[in-house]
Amino acid sequence: MLKVRYRISFNLRWEVRSRFFRNWINSWIKSPLAASSPSGHPVAVVVCPWLGTFTPWYAIALAIFLAIRGRPVTILMDDMLFGTDARMHRKVLKSIERALRLLEGRFEIRWLSDVKSVKTDTDTTVTSLKHVVARLAQLNTTWFMRGESPAQGRDGYRILIEYQLHGIAMRVDACLQPNQYEYVLIPGGIYGSSGLWYEIAKQRGIRPVTYDSGAGVAVFSADGIASQLQDIPRAFEILRKTNGVHDWILSQSQIEFKQRQQGRDKFAYQISSAAAGDIADMQGILMALNSPWDSACLGLHSAFADTTEWIIETVRWVMEHTDETIIVRQHPAERFPTARSLDNVGKLLLDTFGQQPRIRFVAADSPINTYDLLGRVRGVLVHTSTLGVEAAMMGKVVITASNSYYADMGFVYKASSKEQYFELIRKQIIGELSVDKAKTEAATYFYYLGQCCNWIYGEFNVDNYPAWVATDIHTLYKLDEVQLILNAIDANIPISILQHEKKYSLRETSRSICVAAPSTALPEHFRPRI
Repeated sequence: MLKVRYRISFNLRWEVRSRFFRNWINSWIKSPLAASSPSGHPVAVVVCPWLGTFTPWYAIALAIFLAIRGRPVTILMDDMLFGTDARMHRKVLKSIERALRLLEGRFEIRWLSDVKSVKTDTDTTVTSLKHVVARLAQLNTTWFMRGESPAQGRDGYRILIEYQLHGIAMRVDACLQPNQYEYVLIPGGIYGSSGLWYEIAKQRGIRPVTYDSGAGVAVFSADGIASQLQDIPRAFEILRKTNGVHDWILSQSQIEFKQRQQGRDKFAYQISSAAAGDIADMQGILMALNSPWDSACLGLHSAFADTTEWIIETVRWVMEHTDETIIVRQHPAERFPTARSLDNVGKLLLDTFGQQPRIRFVAADSPINTYDLLGRVRGVLVHTSTLGVEAAMMGKVVITASNSYYADMGFVYKASSKEQYFELIRKQIIGELSVDKAKTEAATYFYYLGQCCNWIYGEFNVDNYPAWVATDIHTLYKLDEVQLILNAIDANIPISILQHEKKYSLRETSRSICVAAPSTALPEHFRPRI
């Protein structure tokens, strides 16, 4: 009964809000902004149903904004079924179709279901796509199951998703031609079919632009996966060649870092401020976990098959080859309902190793502040956590067995195999690894770009659709954050560089310009979800 009531409620709310969007499109059509003449190399925008969220309306709005700029825009309508909720898919798709009818003649609109592939299963391209499909099916299963451990229905879901993605992949492969578009704008980059659009666009020499969104915030990557901060290394190379900003960057990074230590930053992950918990007996090696189903870390292991294997084999090696205590810190964001995984790491450790005084598990809801631990431990092991950057800022030796955005930048030690990983831990323990001033400053630059400059706060994001769809389109188009987004993706410049330039230019009028978020922390339901 509750499920039926939810569907009725969703259908009513969705229909009303879809009507608002059609009115918004009509307001553009009637305005002088619709008179722009397209010129230059064409670009494409992927639109698809997305879990009943406002993502398709956000994508179409971006297409319209690019058209206002004079870009020839093709809308790639991915109408293929993904997942198990066919009824939701049909409902959302019907609303998108009504909206796109209003844009016929103003945009080229290509429906993926109309694209036919002439390739056979023995074709070389199809063979290579099978590996991509299998990988994305596995990642999407972890996302859907909210972790790696839930077993019930797992294989069946993965098989279904692999079948669906294979059919979609053949059509996307036929849809995108080499260098057909300057770039293609894609939601996500991992979830659903978005990973296929991302991978095939790269293969075709088309720049993949992706975006992610949460409550009150958006994040874009002008070339890469936004949730994995793949624009930051490129931004770092630009920023480190910029004269006169060194001291400013160090000071702004410290402002943000101190707020994070005290649990007063925009995400408010820490329950208590530093020095608030009893950690007198917690020394050794700190292993900082991610939420395993978060898109920020999916598919980035470089030496281990998955997070479960990484945890078990790391703890086992430390127990068998050293006298060190290993502290396994669950990501504090997992105390929030929307970030919580179904992987019970505490039980996993207990079942595998029993009660061991040298194994300390710190749960997400523990009052212990992660930064207190960081100050006491000998070294740090991370997957893709921001803590890896912060630890390097503090001069700690950090080891990762991942392909995170900072793994190859020199201020952490990266392992590409298990043998290399365990050898690095051995050297970490006996003091053969070090972090010099150049490395701590490189980490500080990364932290500044990723935490102070990469998040886009404002009115125009997916979750805030009910507010911006009621805003005059000319007013919305002129908003600073909208122009920031368009400038970044159109010119292929990392968002973080553009925001840095703005912050630095305003440095005389604000003493804490790094903290661009509201003074109160983002609500507990914040997690980028695309």
